[in-house]
Amino acid sequence: MKGLDKVYAITGAKVPIVKFWCPKFGFEGDISYYNVLALYNTQLLRTYCSWDRRVAPVGIWVKRWAKSCDIGDASRGSLSSYAIIILLIHYLQNCDPPVLPRLQEDFRNGDVKPILVENHDVYYHRILPDNFEWSENRLSVAQLFVGFLDYYAHFDFDTQVVQIRRKKPLLKMEKDWNRSMCIEDPFDLNHNLGSGVSRKSGIIYKFSSRYLHSCTCGSCFSVCIHCAQYPQFSETFHAVRHSS
Repeated sequence: MKGLDKVYAITGAKVPIVKFWCPKFGFEGDISYYNVLALYNTQLLRTYCSWDRRVAPVGIWVKRWAKSCDIGDASRGSLSSYAIIILLIHYLQNCDPPVLPRLQEDFRNGDVKPILVENHDVYYHRILPDNFEWSENRLSVAQLFVGFLDYYAHFDFDTQVVQIRRKKPLLKMEKDWNRSMCIEDPFDLNHNLGSGVSRKSGIIYKFSSRYLHSCTCGSCFSVCIHCAQYPQFSETFHAVRHSS
């Protein structure tokens, strides 16, 4: 592939992909074939990113953090980039006040019919707000990043499923799922994005303030150094400040 580096195939995934690095623009990406549903997943994520201007930069920091902590590679028993962004959207829907709505539920009424693609309902609200003042949440990008870490340091992965399609919490027993980490695909509801996670304890630990206290890669958290100290995140902020 001309102009691309680090090109390699991951053939063992549910949907085989080819990963690559683009040195000209400084980003990595992947290509998959025969996966129509992925197009709708991509469009859904793009709509969420367009809903609030903070979503994309927080996503970049979360993905950078995951890679630096060695928990952002599904082929090695951790999380895919897609799963990490689903984690982020779930947090942004559940922080107080929320940054994002639930595009598959909040604007849907009885007149909206399912949009079926490969027997999956891919409906979501596609109309963006007139401005970026939909949310009353005024936290900065850095504060949202630390809130993300704090949220999952306390999330009940033993009983709950991370999902972005509805407000009501989703329990593992409702789906008869028993993997250590369960993350529901927003369209393919039978697909657990965390099914390949084999290092749950290590992943959860890296969300915690104990890990941040011991972390030596302070550059990963430099975005948080100048954050205002919010009481609900005080332990995590303290750890971040002392990790650099």
